[in-house]
Amino acid sequence: MAGEVYVSGAGQPLRTAAELRDQLGRHVGVVLQNPFQAFDPLRPVGRQVTEAVLRRKLMGKQGARERAVTLLRQMGFDQPEELQRLFPGQLSGGMAQRVAIATAVMPDPGVVLADEPTSALDAMLRVRVLGLLRAFAGRRGAALVMISHDLSLAAEFSQQLIVLYSGRVVEAGPTAELTALPRHPYTRALIACTPKLGGEGKRELPSIPGSVPSPLQSLAGCRFAARCPLVIDRCRTEEPQLRRLGGARVACHVAEEGGTGPS
Repeated sequence: MAGEVYVSGAGQPLRTAAELRDQLGRHVGVVLQNPFQAFDPLRPVGRQVTEAVLRRKLMGKQGARERAVTLLRQMGFDQPEELQRLFPGQLSGGMAQRVAIATAVMPDPGVVLADEPTSALDAMLRVRVLGLLRAFAGRRGAALVMISHDLSLAAEFSQQLIVLYSGRVVEAGPTAELTALPRHPYTRALIACTPKLGGEGKRELPSIPGSVPSPLQSLAGCRFAARCPLVIDRCRTEEPQLRRLGGARVACHVAEEGGTGPS
């Protein structure tokens, strides 16, 4: 798939990694899965939260400090002023993740890219932080792009879902439709593997046999074919292209309008 990405305020499409980097800390905020990778270990946290907006002259020093305090308080810190004096090595994983999220939204970006943004948080804080991110996006009219292995969590906080397998888009469409009527076998398997509370007795959690091939590995046909319970000969020789089924787009030879073909 090829195309263009337009970011509100950027004024032009982003086609290259260099163009994206130029917008980081201005119109695009990024939350990394490992927040410590985003910090300089030798500088206090507060200076790093405000660095991007000060360097790009988006705010004055006093305004940046006040906004940093407000955001850190929203992220659950009772003493944000004291927190800003700490160094990254003095933070726990959960604390660092919340500081990283505050840093990402500091410049009021049009897009927030969040890679497993709640991986280091407990269940209660996870819901709170995602709620804050969603509220920020709603107020700003921004796009929140969340990358996650937790399909149920992503579904709860999204309007559109894109399911990738080995670097390829296999299904994309409205969240409500993909979760209620998954058409690609991989999407169906992900939903089946999601733990569910309640129910009678114990049951073994389903899993997907086999392993994911490297995106760099050259393979004929569908990359999910070796693990797919519905595989046919065509799947092994011809790579499926995205086609529209209902309100979604699906890359599968056996997918049908009412769901994936017979099992």
